[in-house]
Amino acid sequence: MKNIKGLIIQFRLEFIEERLGADAFKKFIHSLSLPTQEILRSPVLPSSSYSFSILKEIDERLPQVIDKPLEPLFREIGAYSAPKIVDRYFYNYVSSREPRKFLFQYQRLYPILWGFGKVTVEESDQQDHQFDVSFSYEQDIHKPYCWFMQSFLEHAVRFVGAPSVTLIERECDAENGERCWYQIQWSGE
Repeated sequence: MKNIKGLIIQFRLEFIEERLGADAFKKFIHSLSLPTQEILRSPVLPSSSYSFSILKEIDERLPQVIDKPLEPLFREIGAYSAPKIVDRYFYNYVSSREPRKFLFQYQRLYPILWGFGKVTVEESDQQDHQFDVSFSYEQDIHKPYCWFMQSFLEHAVRFVGAPSVTLIERECDAENGERCWYQIQWSGE
């Protein structure tokens, strides 16, 4: 099983605790498998690697405690995580309002921050402010993770200054695609 950085798990847990409150959050953690509980008893360190199966288990249990359809729930998690991650790790792009440069820096930092799969960012030579962002993974992913990533990207690009962001899914690994491929576009900067 491949690994993902603790940063992603940390923000997922933070979102859950904020939504549920401390007591319900503890019950949620106790509902997870014993190996996952054992790992989560210690602080989740952003730069440490954890099995992707931990995030997947959390994601699979989440709908049992938060009464919201899956897609809107995971898009909300992406929207929640974007400003926190971008403000912490991409602050220069927030202050300079440069979404184009942010996307290329995201590609460079993705292996360090996520540690899961590979991302490629390509700028369109056909249209201004249009980029193809694709993720390739060495293992199967679950659709809620895709919704999270789509929302994260859309909100992150908006957070660094792109108005009217549109993200279109062109291919999905979770739906038997070879990769997750998104087209991101925004109006003039």
